[in-house]
This record gives sequence, structure tokens and C-alpha cells, in this order.
Amino acid sequence: MQISFLDKRARFDQVRFRIGSSMVSLQADAENIEQGRATFALSSPRINLAEVPLLSASPPLELDQVDAKGDFQLQDDGPLVTGSLRAARADLYPFRVQNLRSDIVLTPAAFSFKNLSGQMANGTVHSEGYWAPPGGRLQELDFTSKVAALEIGDLAAQFLPATSGRLAGLLSGQARFTAALPDGGSIKDRLESSGEASIQQGTIKDFNLITHLLLRGSGGNISGSRLPPSLAALIERRDTPFDSLRTNFILEQKRIRTDNLVITTPEYTMTGAGWIGFDRSTNWNGLLIFSPGVTQEFQRDYRIIRRLLDRRGRLAVSFRVDGKIPNVRIRL
Repeated sequence: MQISFLDKRARFDQVRFRIGSSMVSLQADAENIEQGRATFALSSPRINLAEVPLLSASPPLELDQVDAKGDFQLQDDGPLVTGSLRAARADLYPFRVQNLRSDIVLTPAAFSFKNLSGQMANGTVHSEGYWAPPGGRLQELDFTSKVAALEIGDLAAQFLPATSGRLAGLLSGQARFTAALPDGGSIKDRLESSGEASIQQGTIKDFNLITHLLLRGSGGNISGSRLPPSLAALIERRDTPFDSLRTNFILEQKRIRTDNLVITTPEYTMTGAGWIGFDRSTNWNGLLIFSPGVTQEFQRDYRIIRRLLDRRGRLAVSFRVDGKIPNVRIRL
């Protein structure tokens, strides 16, 4: 480093040091060095926050092309750092964020962030929260996030690799994520979340929902030639496109659970409650409700169906799904 003094003022230029595997460049200016306060500007090609002494118990958050500026102050209980941070990329399992911006506050008790924004899965994310490492070990992680227009296929590849390449659509929603790690365990194993989400103009690729429900659920006793034309056309599709998918969800114990999944298409609506695990195991109860148009085609050939219609003149079929994807059992 280079240090220059003028009375009580001190400047630190061309400061370079290594923290763990991270090389850091720093400039700082203290108007009165006796007060233990300074402004700073920091940069690094890559920083692993778990290697920073004050954050040694933090999650494995790694930042690329980091620039930060702010104020540093020595207090009785330790250093206080406030400022803003930018990074070209941030990796925190299972999330990858581009062009990250955030306001930060760092103390020995916690690392807090506000007004965080970035790009994830070709959409946008906004977040705020903190993690607290009392006693030198991470005790708690807690943050909320709002996302808009995320490409669900890219996100699924990070979060649920088993579904990679099988989902498409634009995801929006909000959620809270927490993890309590009193024994220094893995965030992947302890992460919990709750929130709400919607997917617009989506597709489940190489999976025909109607075919699986009606043919497999009936033991293969339904023939496509006996079905109304509009429903026969649905069964012949390779994929399952839908207009929207909406749900509230809870992520806990390596499962995503919901009590109010709703999928809508022009021909039918499906509602469901159940869960899917990170190991692809799943269990659902659902209701398949055909549109009035499809129901009327059924009625022309099967008059007895009129006894099964709901108040809006729609045919509703209940079902149950359990097992491990793709080898699931379906019962109507």
C-alpha cells in the first residue's frame, strides 16, 4: 500500500491484499485517523464471503467482478461497514444472479442487505434480508424476494435439476426464505420458504397431462376413438401447454408443497393439493374440470354424464397421483 498523512488526515492508496483465495484492491480516506472512521472504495475479480473474517460462517456466497464503496467505522463492539455493492454475478445455492446491486450493512453480529436488485433466469429479482453469525457460526438466514418474468426452464435447471428441459414459461411471484443452522449444516438441506407464484404461457414438455390422467388413471380402458373430437385432439398432443399456473407454496424438508395449485387452459382447469420432493417423489389429490364446450361434446354421446355436471355445466373428474416421477400411479 501507499500511505500519506496531512495533520490527522490519512489516505491509503494502491492497497492490495488477499483474503482466502480472493485478491482485493482498496482505497480509503480518513479525515481524522484518531476517530477510527474512513470512506473506502473496494474492488475484486471474485470474492467468497465465507472467507471474509466477519462473515466466515456465512453461506457460500461468491461474487464476481465486485465493486463496493461506503464508510468504515470502529466501534466498541467491532467494525461497522455501510455502503453499496455491485457485482457482475452472484452465486448462492441454488440461485445465480447477474448484475447485482445492493445497499449493505456489515457488523460483527449480522450482514444485512436492502434494495437488492439483479437479473435471474432472464427476469428480475428484488430482495432484502440478513444473515447472523453469532459466536462465529451462522445462526440464521432470512430474506424476502420478489421476481418477475423469470424463465422457469432456466430456474428449474438450477433448483430442480430433475426437471431440467421439461418446463417453459414466465414465472412471477414473491417468497420468504429462511435457514437456521445452529450446527453449521448445509443451506441446501435446511432452506425453507413460503410464498406465491404464477407461470404464464407455460408448457410441460414431453408430458401429456390429459393422456396420463384419463388413460393411465382408467387403466387404459378409455379409447381415443370414443372421445369427443376436442378431447381426442388433447390426448394426441406431445406436450401440455397451459395459459396460467397459480399457487401458494411452502418449501420445507426438501419438498415443495401446495394446497391450491390451479392450472388453466381453454379446454379444462385443473386444481390440486400435494407435494413434489427434490428426489422426484410426489403425492397429489386433484380435480380435472372440463370446459362447457368439451362437456357438451361428451353429453352428445353419453347422456348419462349430465348427472355428473357441476352447477356451471362442467364435467369434473377427481384423481390421485403418487409415486416417483416418471413412474407415478394415477387413480381416477
